[in-house]
Amino acid sequence: MSSTLVDQQRELFLSSRDRHPPNEAVRYIESNIALPGEPLPVFSERSGGFVTLDEANQQREKSAAIWKEVDAEKEHLFTLMEQVHQKLNSKKGADERTEEEINFRQCNWRVVMEEVQKTAQRWKSRPSKQGKTMVFVDKVGQHSAAWERWLGLLPSGDYGSRYQVSSFPLCSLCSHRRKAFAEVFKLVIRAAGQYSKIEEAIFEALSDIPQIMESARRYVDMYGQMRNQLLEERTVQLFRAVLRLLRHVMQFFVDDKSKKIIGSIVKQDSYKAELFQCVEDVKTRAKAVNDEASHCQGQLLFKVYEQSQEAIKNTQHFYHELMDLFLTSQQCQARDSEPHSLHDATSRLKLSSYDRVNIDSTSLHDENEGTSLQTTPRKTPQSPVQQTDKMTTSVSEDDAAVNRLLRLLNHDQDTLFRGVSRISDEVLNKNTKARAAAMISDDTFQSFMEETQHSTYLLVNGNGGSGASKGIGPLGVIVARLARKAREKAEPGPVFTITHFCNSPFMYSNCRPGLVSGVTTMMAGLIAQLLLQLKDRGIVADLSFLNNSRWQRVEQAELEILLTVFRKLVKQTPPDSLLLCMIDDFVWVLI
Repeated sequence: MSSTLVDQQRELFLSSRDRHPPNEAVRYIESNIALPGEPLPVFSERSGGFVTLDEANQQREKSAAIWKEVDAEKEHLFTLMEQVHQKLNSKKGADERTEEEINFRQCNWRVVMEEVQKTAQRWKSRPSKQGKTMVFVDKVGQHSAAWERWLGLLPSGDYGSRYQVSSFPLCSLCSHRRKAFAEVFKLVIRAAGQYSKIEEAIFEALSDIPQIMESARRYVDMYGQMRNQLLEERTVQLFRAVLRLLRHVMQFFVDDKSKKIIGSIVKQDSYKAELFQCVEDVKTRAKAVNDEASHCQGQLLFKVYEQSQEAIKNTQHFYHELMDLFLTSQQCQARDSEPHSLHDATSRLKLSSYDRVNIDSTSLHDENEGTSLQTTPRKTPQSPVQQTDKMTTSVSEDDAAVNRLLRLLNHDQDTLFRGVSRISDEVLNKNTKARAAAMISDDTFQSFMEETQHSTYLLVNGNGGSGASKGIGPLGVIVARLARKAREKAEPGPVFTITHFCNSPFMYSNCRPGLVSGVTTMMAGLIAQLLLQLKDRGIVADLSFLNNSRWQRVEQAELEILLTVFRKLVKQTPPDSLLLCMIDDFVWVLI
């Protein structure tokens, strides 16, 4: 078979699917990734993975076959329904019968609910209509939503509405199934209004069906997300059980009056037993699909758990990198000959973790009050902003929008890199070292770095209350070293690290006049860093939400629009990624 023909068959198969793959990752693999020498794979919902086109066609035919097995039950039910319909219309005029026949072909659950309301309204003035007959109408109305949702799960979704197998009109079959269920309820409700006496057991049995579906709501929700082979088979079994119950109910109305009289004397108990056995079978099948749905839900939860554990590992990796960097750094080693270590300097003080973080500067003797900055010459990599300036004019619209935003933000990545290196190379005196060591060894800090699984924040009094008055504090050094480590690693991993240093004005000396405010400067820097890191990972940010008026507001450096841009960009990071935003101090407060 030629590759062109295979491609055509594959496109025909994909276009005929009524349900598309569950997420973008699956669709990307299905469209772009194939084993050497093999055609592109096809995602199979029944097997929960990727298969060849031939296997996908076989599975689709199997799915159609198991639904076709219930054809005999369905055809028998249609025959009985036609007979009941004719009996109910036998005393009506020709015009009225024609209208009813048309409605029969177009019956849906909305029509059933209209019939429920009409019947209930008529019975308000008829005290004789009591007992389980009225309860039946009430229960159908109360649980109609669950029943209608289940009807919506029946094929065409499973078969697909655009193809046939073995010349079998699947779409027609699917619509007939839904209409059949709705028409049965409509016929019974109409009969309840016309017959003077109907066996109450019939109403009791039929009214149980929507209530059973209400109890199977978990299955209904899960089947809408995951239709594997076992869950589909359980659904077919439930469908067959419902058909049998409805057929048994219709048989009562088809039998003539003499058979009913004889049946009430001779076979009444037998009929009731068979009827309630059908109800029990429906309950059993509903429980089976509920159990299978619980199993599928467990599989989904396990996948979510695995993803969360992977995120925790990534966070722990960063935390241990930070600890290793801090404890092994040359600048963090004691500069005198005192025998005690950093751990001794903090652990010998019998203080709580909170007290250690907020330790007063007079608690430790410091022989070197002065703090100096040492800048270590290093080769700074080429700025991503400079790289974007060298891009050709044939960039996409998204790339052009990103470049435009970077120009408006006027973020100088080289200056930030130099500033981070300058701060991280700062020589720490013993007081600063002790405070930094206490900070990163604190239980709260470790828990935040290693165990946090959702968006949150951590406020740290890492500068001993001195704030900006004494320049860069211990927290600023830790932030700088973590940012520097993340940049030096230079791996396009799942962790995005963005920083802002409030007490380092030399980093923002080149800002344009519109960004002189501390808050707007901070937001511009955070946005630019996130944009560039997305680009480094091959992700082009979608800035289509910026219309002309919003672009003007960005150019005017309005804080509100900068916050909106940042929020939109955060939502565009990969689902399993981690965004670590570190700010060394709070100097400006937004009211």
